[in-house]
Formats: sequence, C-alpha cells, structure tokens
Amino acid sequence: MNKSTHSSSAFLLSLTLLVGTFSNTAQALTLQRPENVTTPSFSEMVRNLFPDDESDDPSTTSRFRGLLRRIFPDDESEDPPTTSRGDLCLLAPTRLGPATAIWHQRPVFIWQGNIGRLEIQDTVTDEVLWRYQPTTEETYVRYGGEPLQSGRTYQWQIYITAESESAIVFPSFRLLSAANRTLLNNGLSIADQDAPAVNGGRELARAQYFVDRQLPLDALQEIFLEDEPEAEFIEARQELIDSMCQ
Repeated sequence: MNKSTHSSSAFLLSLTLLVGTFSNTAQALTLQRPENVTTPSFSEMVRNLFPDDESDDPSTTSRFRGLLRRIFPDDESEDPPTTSRGDLCLLAPTRLGPATAIWHQRPVFIWQGNIGRLEIQDTVTDEVLWRYQPTTEETYVRYGGEPLQSGRTYQWQIYITAESESAIVFPSFRLLSAANRTLLNNGLSIADQDAPAVNGGRELARAQYFVDRQLPLDALQEIFLEDEPEAEFIEARQELIDSMCQ
C-alpha cells in the first residue's frame, strides 16, 4: 500500500468516526486496522452505520437524512429550508428565519439552486463587505473578505442574476460574542492537538467539537473546509446538500 492510498484510507476512517458521533446507535470505531483490510466506500460506511434507520428507503440519500436529523435534533419542521421561489435552498451559515449565531469569522456559504450574485452586508453600517458571482455548478463558497467581527450581525443577500438590483432574500446571521468565541477557541486548540494526522483530520475534529456544543451550522461548515478532499468526500458533501434540501 503506497503512502497516498494509506492517507486516503485514514481520512475516510476519520470521517466515519465523526459520523459515529452524530448517531446514538452507531457502533464504536477505532482508527487502527490491519493493513490488508480494504476500506469501504464512504457511502457503504454510512449504510452500515445506520442499519435501523426509520425510513424503509435503503438509499444513501435516505441515510444522510437520518444523519442530518442527528446533527439538527431540534428541527421540528420536516420542510427543507427553501425560499418562496422553491428552487433555492439555503443551508449555512444561516437558514431562513431568526438570525443564527456562529463561530466562524470566515464562514462557508452553502446552498442549492442558482444564485446570480451573493453579497455580505454589515447591518449596522450597510457596507457590503464581500460579493461573489458563483457558477451554476457551485453549491458552496468560503467568504473571502476581511474577518467578520464578534457580536456583529450580517446579512447574506442573494440576487437572482449578477445584474439584479434587489436581493430576493437576505437572511441574517451574527457572530458569537468575543467572550464566547474565546471559550470556544480554547477548546478548539485542544481538539486540533488531538486531531488525526491525515488530510481533513483537523476539520473533522472541529466538526465533532461544534456538534458537542450544539453549534450544528459551524459543524456543517467544517465539513466543507478541507481544501483537497478525496473524491468520495466531495460526493458525500453533495449528498448532504441534497438530503437537506429535498
């Protein structure tokens, strides 16, 4: 087994460990395994982790729905977070409704549907801090402006075309207070030290940390922060989006 294959297998196994944290019924996993054992695909591992899902649908997408119900246990509504247009679904760093609080100063914006332009606006100064024109294939992008400030509220303004003058929706989100962010920073430092030494290990450890502290939108963002993910992880990301928006 060459170094690249070993790294890929270790990464997928680390992701499985995180999925096990989301499920109360998932079996205990270990990072150590015999070298001659073939690592199953990400989709196969999800199906194995949730054999008793409430749905009779055996598809991987159905399994992800069960996983997401564990990430967002207080979601009372079964409806997806779509806009009134029906074909645009907003997932993170905020969802339609009251402003959500997040830790990330450079959040990842995750959606499904066509967006002509998105802008991030400071609700106090009305200054547009960053704007971006996604391609029709893109479903997530990381904020590329100056770091957002603790305690401030921002709007995610979405335009149907790049030339539109009025946003069709503009959900709000705010950053946690400086005091709360400092507390979380201390814990994240420990999580980073304990993270598996593989590609994506740090992001997975942080995602688990945020889930444990009831910050699911921050956990979801961490899953999209790995810069060079394996092919199956990219596929898993899209399945997560599809599951949440159906």
